[in-house]
Amino acid sequence: MKNRHAFASLFLGAIILLITSCQPGKENKEEIIQTKQYAMEVADCLMPGVDDSLRLTVDIDFLDNTSEIPDTVLTKIQQRLIAKSFGEPYMKYVDMDTIIEKFHDDVLREYRLDYVPLYEQMKDGESEEVSINLNNEHMLMVYPMTLQGNVLSYVVERYLYLGGAHGINNRLLLNFDITTGKTLEEKDIFTDDFFSKIHDMLVLNLVRQRDDMSLIEDVQNSDYEIDAIKPNGNFYFAPDGLIYIYNPYEIGPYYLGETNILVPTEEIKPFLKEKWQNIFAE
Repeated sequence: MKNRHAFASLFLGAIILLITSCQPGKENKEEIIQTKQYAMEVADCLMPGVDDSLRLTVDIDFLDNTSEIPDTVLTKIQQRLIAKSFGEPYMKYVDMDTIIEKFHDDVLREYRLDYVPLYEQMKDGESEEVSINLNNEHMLMVYPMTLQGNVLSYVVERYLYLGGAHGINNRLLLNFDITTGKTLEEKDIFTDDFFSKIHDMLVLNLVRQRDDMSLIEDVQNSDYEIDAIKPNGNFYFAPDGLIYIYNPYEIGPYYLGETNILVPTEEIKPFLKEKWQNIFAE
C-alpha cells in the first residue's frame, strides 16, 4: 500500500497547512497530468483540560488547472474528486484551502458533539477506558494512481479510528475519461462477455498471487467468501493489467486486510471495447 502515513507529531491544537508548487502527477505521460499538493495535520483536544483528542490528517494531490486537459473536462473531474473525498456540500467552495479548513471545522464539531456527552458520563471511570473510547483519528489521502491511455485513475484513501481495538482503512478508486470527464464504470469499458467470465478470472489470479494457495479449492477452504470475489467498481489499470481492490471485510474477515487482485494484460485485452483498446498501449 502506498505509504502516506508518516507524519510528524504535533502539539494539541497545532495546525500546519502546506501548499507546494505544481508538480507532475504519479503517472506523468507527456505532462498531461499536473497536481498540486495540499496538506493539513491537526490534533484538537476534546475539551480544555482533557487529553483525549481528534487527530486529523489531510494529504491531497489535487488535479491542477495547469494539466493539459480541456477546462470543462478538468472541472468535471475536480468536482467529482471533491464530492467523493469530502462530500457534495463541499463542492460549493471555490478553492481547496477553504475546503480543507471547512472539512476540519466540520469533523471537529461532530467529534465534540458526539464525545463530550460521552466523556461527561465516563469521566469518573478508568482513564484507560476513557482514552480508548474517546481518542479519534481521521486520515484522508487523495492522489493519482495511474494514467493508462485516456483513463486516469485516482485514489481516495481514508483511515478512521473511532475507538476500540483497531481502525479501518478504505481505498476508493475513481476512473475518469480525460477526454470527456466521465466517471467510468466496468460497463463503459468492457464487453458483455467480461461480466460472465471475470469472477473465475479473479479467483484464479488470487490463487496465482498467494503463496499459500495452489488450487481453487484453497480459496473455497479459506476465510475468503469466494462468491463475493466479483466486480465491485473498485479497480484501476496498470501497465501489467487490471487491478481490483477489495477493502477489509469486503470479501473476508478483517484480518485478511485489503486484497488486491491483478488480472494480467493479456487476459483483459480481449474484453476491452474498441474505444479502450489503447489502455495498454506503450
